Amino acid sequence: MRAANFWRHEAYKGAEARDLAESIGLDLPTGILHDFKSGIKYPMRRLVVTGKDTPDNLRLLFGVEEIPAIHAETRKEVLMAAMVTEGSPMAIMTGIYDKGCPRWSPRPASGEEKIEVEKQKDFTTRFSSLLRE
Repeated sequence: MRAANFWRHEAYKGAEARDLAESIGLDLPTGILHDFKSGIKYPMRRLVVTGKDTPDNLRLLFGVEEIPAIHAETRKEVLMAAMVTEGSPMAIMTGIYDKGCPRWSPRPASGEEKIEVEKQKDFTTRFSSLLRE
């Protein structure tokens, strides 16, 4: 079963998934597709922001299908959160996805993630200076 389908239609049935969701302030969908919370990004971000993005927890919410690209992208967004400017599209998205989230406690960046974040920070700084010229 695809990760998105598992999230929407199966995760809420498991007691461990419900306990995990409650501990991180995550609303589980119950098969009804009604808003952004039925998509993969919402639960993935909540797992990353709270530092609970372990393989076991990913399986509880998404089943056996691995979704490393979404996980890596979400980790990068969270690790770069300090660079987000107020009023930007990313800041607005962050406010929506993180509403009701307990305190932020993402796992520290790996060596590879640190390099990626630094590259993005350098790019953002150069781009911002070009816009000011």
